[in-house]
Amino acid sequence: MSDLWPTPAEATTYMETRQGADDVWPSVEADQTTILTTAQADIEAPGIYTFEDDDGEDITDDPTDAMKEAVYEQALFRLLDEDVDVRAGIQAQGVTAATPVGETYNGLGAAITIAALAAARISTYQTGSTSSGPFTVTR
Repeated sequence: MSDLWPTPAEATTYMETRQGADDVWPSVEADQTTILTTAQADIEAPGIYTFEDDDGEDITDDPTDAMKEAVYEQALFRLLDEDVDVRAGIQAQGVTAATPVGETYNGLGAAITIAALAAARISTYQTGSTSSGPFTVTR
């Protein structure tokens, strides 16, 4: 992972103007750094996005505003939905529905969950899929 794109101060400024963020954004800088680092790691997961300029040069050392905003939105997504890792684990198995007696699989597992607003901010950099690929389950 590259260096953290937004600073905690930049993130706090963004969160102060983002509806719904004020209630969950941590006030301690160390906690802000932790959630920003986790969110950025989600976004920089291999195979989903390639952060390059028009000449093919890596831009992670000089991130765009859209890249920073994607980190803010992914951080907010994780703060608002504390079960995201549990759900991602289930989705990675391809489960689309579960009942007490069984599960329904779609054949594609989600490798990582990216917040919709984060994905929209950086859609121009998307080069891969958040799906882990097809597989078959026999019960």
